[in-house]
Amino acid sequence: MRKLRIKVNQETYNKFQSRDIVTVIKVRRFERLGHVVRMDSVRTVQRLLVGKLGGRRKRGRPRIRWKDDVEWDLNKNV
Repeated sequence: MRKLRIKVNQETYNKFQSRDIVTVIKVRRFERLGHVVRMDSVRTVQRLLVGKLGGRRKRGRPRIRWKDDVEWDLNKNV
């Protein structure tokens, strides 16, 4: 019986010539940000990105928002 060898991720990426999934997610996140930034200021998505919502948050650790992820990626790559 032939023993199968476990392939590492890099071998799989090289074989199928695909990018790392984390890189794909970050690129698409930046592409979406570009669309949102170019929108009119009356669009709901644009208002949610730059605006502040009223009220109070629940106790405990704040949830990570999409905007926080984008800012973290931009600061990390600088």
